[in-house]
Amino acid sequence: MAIFDSIFEVLLFQRLDLLLVGIAIAAIGLLGVVIYINKPHSASNKAFMMFALVTVLWSIVNYVNYKVTSPELVLWLLRALIFLGVYHAFTFFHLFYVYPLESKKYPRVYTRVLIPIVVATSLWTLTPFVFSGIDVIAKDGSVSKTIVAPGIVLFLAVILFLIGSGLYQLIRKMIAARGGRSPYVIIFVGTVITFSLLIAFNIILPAVFLNVRYIPFGALFILPFAACMALAIYRHDLFNLKVTATSTLVFALAIANLAIITLVDDVLILAFSLGAFVLVLAAGILLIRGVMREIEQRQIIEKQEKELEVSNQQQENLIHFISHEVKGYLATNAAVFSAIVEGDLGKVEPRLGDTAHSALSETRRGADLVKDILEAANLKKGTVHFDKKELDFAGAVSTAVEFLRSEAQEKGLALTYDAPSSGSFVIVGDEQKLRDHVIRNIIDNSIRYTPHGSVRVMLTRSAGWVRLTVVDTGVGITTEDMAKLFQPGSPGKDSIKVNVHSTGYGLFIAKSVIDAHGGKIWATSEGAGKGSRFVVELPVASTVSRPVV
Repeated sequence: MAIFDSIFEVLLFQRLDLLLVGIAIAAIGLLGVVIYINKPHSASNKAFMMFALVTVLWSIVNYVNYKVTSPELVLWLLRALIFLGVYHAFTFFHLFYVYPLESKKYPRVYTRVLIPIVVATSLWTLTPFVFSGIDVIAKDGSVSKTIVAPGIVLFLAVILFLIGSGLYQLIRKMIAARGGRSPYVIIFVGTVITFSLLIAFNIILPAVFLNVRYIPFGALFILPFAACMALAIYRHDLFNLKVTATSTLVFALAIANLAIITLVDDVLILAFSLGAFVLVLAAGILLIRGVMREIEQRQIIEKQEKELEVSNQQQENLIHFISHEVKGYLATNAAVFSAIVEGDLGKVEPRLGDTAHSALSETRRGADLVKDILEAANLKKGTVHFDKKELDFAGAVSTAVEFLRSEAQEKGLALTYDAPSSGSFVIVGDEQKLRDHVIRNIIDNSIRYTPHGSVRVMLTRSAGWVRLTVVDTGVGITTEDMAKLFQPGSPGKDSIKVNVHSTGYGLFIAKSVIDAHGGKIWATSEGAGKGSRFVVELPVASTVSRPVV
């Protein structure tokens, strides 16, 4: 006992008793707040927050009670202490009653019997029927003994029942958990440590050795249980690196302020330091809440991204399945209509022949649409194979212009091609994809969206790049349409009025092919009705690698 007394005198001299209690209170409070904020709708988290809050209040009153010397104030602080003790025992029981459930439906005996008994007992402790007055006052003016009334029996009975029932709930759930005992073992260890400390320093020492000096350290003795309980509730989610770092910083700042309090004697400085301590804790709680919300939002975003990825994959698989099926039907129909038009099934009436010819055109257009959808889906997935070889880009452009010239003439448009007079226009690329999906697509688009006027095709070379430019006097491109021009399945709002068969996949495919060749594609327009300019740039053969992609 002499060793304990010597240690206590040193701590008291250095005012470390206040610092230790303050550390315990701050730690318990922060644990309660962090656990609650992490999942505020959880019954277990709410129960732990209630326990932490009552523990903080009980610890403050317990510490102050053993520091004041006024008999009247001591009496009321003692009553307040056991008043909070009732709720301390109740929150202890309640915590084990609901843990580890997310939600809990309480029976009538809990809400209509137990809770009223707890409330009535807590009010009973504030009356003279429990502590009626002060009996002995020491020479230094401090209270050394109080008058205990018979009414304390009700308080002790309720307290022992609540604590015993809480321990029973813990042991029962720990046995029933079998393979999942780990969190219950953690709680059990924390409970044993806390009760061992409380029994040793708050019961045995005061009752047997008449030493009450360690009673103010009640918060420090409860800290092991609170820490183990917090660890058990969220042993995975709680210890996110960012949350842990933020909580540690807040805790360190709070303790630094508390350390200052223990070193000052001036009342004004002490009041200021206490205010700073409270503000640091409040600001820290808000900071931790913000960090945890950020983490929660990130987790939600990651979950949504995964769900979206799965949904996109399912959508693409469905598109492939439907497209292949439709493509098969269209191919069969096209073969039948072609046989009728070509006379393979014998001579037919002119009206039937015209109908078959029209149906054949529409069927082929439908097949091209399905082909574009499949191509776009494959490009998005990155499963398209590019057979890259050296090719004369100027020759490919010239061939495309001549192929589309009849279409322009049918609309009365002037289609011109400014062919280069000299220079090499050899590039490395997939000739079929560049010709069909890029060159023809862009020129064909200009023809389709130009009701009257002209379409001009130009090919130039500069600084290691070949540039294809297609300028038309057509409907132009609005600012709204320009923003989604190269997105899949996004035909322009006004373009559908001119080309009812627009799918919105052509330019997306063109851009994807150009990107795969290390090139660039863009469009400009002064607005609706003022024509448009499409530009494609591709690196010449000497500036690109040549392996097949």
